[in-house]
Amino acid sequence: MSPLDDVPGDAPAESDASAGRGRVIEIAERIAHEVSGPAAAAVDAEARFPVESVEAFKRERLLSALVPVERGGLGATVAELADAVRTISKKCTSSALVLAMHSIEVYNLLRYGDTPWLRGLLARVVDEQILFANGTSQRVGPDGGASLIDDGGVLRIDRPTVACSYGLEADAIFTNMRRSPEADPDDQVYLAVLATQSELELTTTWDTLGLRGTCSYGMRILAKVDHGAVFPTGAPAVLGNGGIQVRHLLAGAAYVGLAEAALREAHAVVRAEARRSGGVAPKSAIRLAELLLEVEKARGLVAMAAARFERLEAASKLDDLSFIVSLRNLKVASTAIAVETAMKALQICGIDGIRKDGSIAIERIIRDAHAALVMFGNDGLLRDNASTLAIRKSI
Repeated sequence: MSPLDDVPGDAPAESDASAGRGRVIEIAERIAHEVSGPAAAAVDAEARFPVESVEAFKRERLLSALVPVERGGLGATVAELADAVRTISKKCTSSALVLAMHSIEVYNLLRYGDTPWLRGLLARVVDEQILFANGTSQRVGPDGGASLIDDGGVLRIDRPTVACSYGLEADAIFTNMRRSPEADPDDQVYLAVLATQSELELTTTWDTLGLRGTCSYGMRILAKVDHGAVFPTGAPAVLGNGGIQVRHLLAGAAYVGLAEAALREAHAVVRAEARRSGGVAPKSAIRLAELLLEVEKARGLVAMAAARFERLEAASKLDDLSFIVSLRNLKVASTAIAVETAMKALQICGIDGIRKDGSIAIERIIRDAHAALVMFGNDGLLRDNASTLAIRKSI
């Protein structure tokens, strides 16, 4: 990981030994400063999709960042992409989460998309820079949830989702369903639904406290899809042996970027106060130093998780239970640190920090940080971890 940007003592980022990593970070930094940052206030105010950022992702081919170079992509690793997500999140967390959520599905396709239809879909990411969304959230009742229906050579889908982030803007939505109405509720498949094959009915709106640009509407997905759109590997393996791990790692990176954004605003205020006092550090500089310490801890958590991800991926052990527990903790910790950093940064910024029309952008950061607590809800993750403690031999 590179040194913390935009804080006291920063030095210019050094070139990395990996040309691929350097390219991806360079692209992310350019998009963050030239596109995502300038549009962030409007995206938030209008609760709209960050179209400017996504168009930039497409131009710079970030939507195929994880695809190997020999297949036309940028050849980035998940750890490298996490750095890119963090970088963009410092300017617009909604934009960063769009890149993160799309990239989760690219990873799933690379790892498990072994049908001609799914391989063709991955090729379209490279050639056309199409955008993926995820629609796996659902309220499961006694019937075990929605099921695939074989309808004369095609598969018919009627799938409600609690929240499908930017589903209206995506070219394909990935979701899970029971294999058939007669199948066991745990017999779930994973599949891709093209926008051109589907009809989306909104069931909720998205006028929210924060993360407004994710446009996470509740919706009902109605579609008919090809049999080849179904992953040969069942949904529990796709999600549990790669998908969930990438989700938590990239989300954690996004929320660390959000904490860094709060730190940046506080740093600007402290520097301005120091200039007014002839270079004497104000009392608030101590609070800033404390915030830097917390953000560095959060960045260390992401760095350790990314390194461990690469080791376990190479050993085909991504489903290691202790690793999954630690990734859930990463999400919980990163959001908690984002909230704490944002609130303490507000105290440093003072009354100007609560103005929506001022030069300080801390108000949006505070709202985004609090919204992050319930996106992939922290309580649910902690409950999942608690349930594993009784079966683990060690912690």
